[in-house]
Amino acid sequence: MGNITDPIWDFNVTGPSGPGISVNKTASITGSCPGTDPLSVSIGDNVTYCFNVTNTGSETLINITVTDDKYGPVTLGTNTLESGNSTGGTITHLVNAYQTDRE
Repeated sequence: MGNITDPIWDFNVTGPSGPGISVNKTASITGSCPGTDPLSVSIGDNVTYCFNVTNTGSETLINITVTDDKYGPVTLGTNTLESGNSTGGTITHLVNAYQTDRE
């Protein structure tokens, strides 16, 4: 379990401890993944945050969960990954206010 700092937001990754997992987060206003980072948005845009989780180790990972600290749990395609395999998940957010800083 640990925190990974993303240029946009912090999000938590839980699962087996130790090395062997990587998470890539991008954003898209087209709804297609992967997105880009940074991303320019306007009020009224839907932003899809794209998460790609990869098992970079040699052990099978089980009970993997990803939680974005702003928007909550990310539903992944699977919560078990064999060595070298990846899964993805998304969260969509409607931009409804201008934000000048990242909390």
